[in-house]
Order: sequence, then structure tokens, then C-alpha cells
Amino acid sequence: MNDFFIDIIDDEDADTPYSNDDVWHIAIIDDEPDMHEVTKIALSEVEVLGKPLKFLSAYSAKEGKKLLRENPKIAVVLLDVVMESHDAGLKLAADIRQELNNHSIQIILRTGQPGYAPEDEIIQKFEINDYKTKNELTRSKLLTSISTGVRSYRQINALESSKLGLEEIIEATLNLFSERSIEKFSQAVLKQINSLFLIDAQGMFCVSRQPTTKKLHWQCSEGNGYFVIATTNKYDSFYGDEISENNCDKKQETEQVVLALKKKDHIFTEDLSCFYLSTPSGWEGAIIFDKPVTIDEIDKELLTIFCVNISLGLENAKFYSHLNEAAFKDKLTGLLSRTGLIESIPADIESKNCYLQVVDIDYFRDITENLGYEYGDKVLQAFAQYLQANFNNQALISRLHTDVFALLFISPDNDESLAFKALTNTIKVENDLFRIGTTSGCATYLAKNGRAFDIELLLRQAEMAMKVAKEKSRGYSEVFTNNFEGESKQRLILLNDLRSAILNDDLFIQLQPKVDIRTNSVIGYEALLRWLHPKKGMISPAIFIPLTEKSGLYFDVDVYVIKKCLIILEQ
Repeated sequence: MNDFFIDIIDDEDADTPYSNDDVWHIAIIDDEPDMHEVTKIALSEVEVLGKPLKFLSAYSAKEGKKLLRENPKIAVVLLDVVMESHDAGLKLAADIRQELNNHSIQIILRTGQPGYAPEDEIIQKFEINDYKTKNELTRSKLLTSISTGVRSYRQINALESSKLGLEEIIEATLNLFSERSIEKFSQAVLKQINSLFLIDAQGMFCVSRQPTTKKLHWQCSEGNGYFVIATTNKYDSFYGDEISENNCDKKQETEQVVLALKKKDHIFTEDLSCFYLSTPSGWEGAIIFDKPVTIDEIDKELLTIFCVNISLGLENAKFYSHLNEAAFKDKLTGLLSRTGLIESIPADIESKNCYLQVVDIDYFRDITENLGYEYGDKVLQAFAQYLQANFNNQALISRLHTDVFALLFISPDNDESLAFKALTNTIKVENDLFRIGTTSGCATYLAKNGRAFDIELLLRQAEMAMKVAKEKSRGYSEVFTNNFEGESKQRLILLNDLRSAILNDDLFIQLQPKVDIRTNSVIGYEALLRWLHPKKGMISPAIFIPLTEKSGLYFDVDVYVIKKCLIILEQ
């Protein structure tokens, strides 16, 4: 008779159409075969929460432990207390919680010997869910215990799934928030959704261009359209395009995106999954995948949280993009700013030769004073466009300040002088040809010298060379040499000494008479300023007079000379 029942049960298990996720797994661990058969017969047609029961059997505590280890999705275990030993079931209950670390399975103890009932402390310690003697487990009581156990198991798993899902969302969000550009952020979102919902799908991410008033870097038409900002390989041709129902290619996908945006809700079909997003500032978006996603109630809650985080992350990436643009790009010309140039230096720069040219537009102040600042801005924009047209593929181009630009050539193939020669051509401003002169300074970095690359040092050297070029002549170019630094330092020291000399009355006047050669009589005097330096002796006027003019001290010197002349006249 036992064999007969076992054969029927084996056939049922073999022919069942259900997958592991469509049934509740119930383990029977008991050394009496009859208890297995009676339990299976009593509950053979039972469904709990719309799913049937599938029974797994073990006939000792040792077998039971192996069964539980190999089947972690068992919902309820009917566990005999007395098997190999009088407390084998209790020891197995302890192993389930402590060694197997399974706290979701529901343990129902059964015993045919009431004297071996567990104490209250053991029931609490090992989370025993129910305890029954075998003779009191009628079909109705057994059904009640199993149903209660399954519901408890489902609730615990739901809570655990929510917890794990939230942990994954937090981790995913942290990864996403580390992406500061909208494009990289969006690419990361596509990967994270694949990971969180265990799908391997191709997809695309689109957002509305509004309410931002500033165009993003990709080209798009005017209007409140939705534009694709990230794609996987399958949808690469869509990148930067506007999404509409009129798209012929991938029509099914675009229709679902448009529908989700209209309904402002997620849409899941047999073939596609479309996630709807909205950001705090009013951006809307949708993410479409070419595979279905099965969403239960827990997943819906997690999806809502994840989509909120995506929306916040999108805002975060948007603001970072705007901040980066403000920090690293020149607003007027669109070129790199000084900071942008420094941040754009390649990581392997020290292994390459570099040539930096700093260019100043000659007499730019005269342009703004005579033609206005607006026209001056147009000159700067036209000059920037000229630089980009001629050197964008050869150099990093930046606007350092006002009318000063920098070009960093990395491993240049052309002769160093070619860059400056090209800058002397005409530019077009408001349909007029406008010829401007430029003065520049150049500095070089050679990898073979073995010193560390320092862009700040290179900029300082090029700017120093440009100042030297200006001192010689406008429209001139000078290449930095090491003696420039010594000369510059000496000029600064001398200028500081000159300021002190004016304050301390260390300058003196020599009167040179003016003689009328016809009468050989003195008709006046020319006042000559002289400087006797306490340490360096007499300083030639050819040195300190140009220094006075360049430093802006000429007014102070003129006043000093007049006062000295008045004193002489009074004497």
C-alpha cells in the first residue's frame, strides 16, 4: 500500500506543469513514511494564495538538513521532533536558523510523543511557528497550519525582497549620482535597470528639452519635444533624435514611449517595457526596453522609488552639466576657460612634447572704445571661431581672459612658427572683413627633459614671453627662455626700489643749461631726473624711465620732478 501511494505522488510530481516559482514548496521531515503519504493525500488538491503545494521528503534529520540546504525556497517544513534521537528535530530547527541562516522558512513541529514537547524558550529562540502532536493534526488543522505558514513565509520574503531591493536601489543611486554628465548618467541608468530587474535588454532613454531655456549640446529642433539622450547599440541611430509617433524605424518602441508620456505612467506589454519619469523641475522622460519585465506589487513599489531616484539623479546630472559648463567653458566664445584648459590636459601628457602659444589681440581696447563693447564681443567670437576652424583638430583652445587666448599643441607635427603666422589672417565680423594684429608668447615642454608637466608653469612662461614681445613691438612673437624669469624678477625688484626712492626722496635733479648760441647766454635749464641707488649706484634713465612708464608711476614721477624744480627756483 505504501508503494502504491508513493508511485502516485511521484507521477504527480513528474507531470506537474508548474515551475519552481509557481508552487509553494513544503518539506516533510519525518522518519515515518506513513506521515509523508497521509500529509500529501490530505493536501493534494490544496492551493494557497492561488498556487498549489509541492512536497519534498526527507526521512531523517541528516537528510532533512541536506534537503533544506539544496532547496532554499522551501516555505514550510513539517518537522518531526523525535527521529535518530529524542531531540533530532529540535537540533535541526537550531541548524536551520543558525547554520543555514534561514529565517524565512516556517517551522511546524510534529511529534507522536507529547512528552518530548519543546520548552517555551526553545520555541522562541529557534522561531518555531507551530507545535502539534500527530494525533491532533486533522486535515482542517493541518490545512490551517500550512496556510498560515505559507502566508507568513510570503510576508517575510516580501519584506526581505523590499529590503534587498532598497539596498540595490541605494547602491545603484550612489553609482548613478557619481555620474555628472547627463549622457553618462543616462547610460548608467540603462545598465542599472537591466541589473535590478534581471533582464538583458536593449533600450533608449529620452527626456523633454523643456523647461530648460538653454539648448543641450546636441542639435535639435525648436519646440517642446522629447529627445533621445542615451542608447544601447540597437538604438544608436536614434541618439539625439526627436521621439514622435511618426518615426518609421522602430515604430512600436516610439509609439510606446509617446503613450507612456501621454499617460504619465509605466507601460508593460508582452514585448516591451517602458518606464515613465518626471523630475522636480518639470523635465519628463521615458526609458524603453525591448523585453518585457514582470512586475509584482513589491516590484511596483521598488520601481516607484527607483524612478524617483532616477528623476532626482537626472536633475543632479543636469545641474552638474550646467555648473561644469560655467566653470570650464567661456560663455561668450564657447571655448575652454583657463580652468577648462587645465582640466582637459590628457593623463599621458608627460610622455609627449607640448607647445603652448598665448595670443593677445593688439589694441583691443581701442576697438571697444571706438566701436563699443558689443562689437568687441563679436570680434572675440569671430576670432574664437577662426581659431576653432584652423586649430580645433591640432590644439586645445581656450580664452584665458578678455582678449587673451591660448593654444596648447600636443605632439605638434608642424613647425612652431606656423601657428603664429596663421593667426595674422583676417576674420569676418558682421559680414565685414576685419584684420587684427596679434602679439604672442610661446613656451615649450619636452618630455625628454624629465621634469614633471606643469600647465600653470607653461602658461606663466608663455604669458611672460608675450609681455617681452609687447615690449619689443606689437605684432611680434617671442619664445620663452630661462633668462626671462631672471630679467622679470630684476625688473620687479627695481620697480619696488623705485617706489621706495620716490617716497624716501632718493631721486635728485640735475639742471642742464640751455644756451643761445647767437648770444652765448643761458636762456633756461632742462631738469634731468637722476637716481643714485644705495647699493647699485647710478641707475641709467634708459632703464628706470621705461620702467616708470610701464608701471604707471609716470604721474608720481612728474609730480616729484615739479616739486623739486619749485624748490630749486625758490633758492
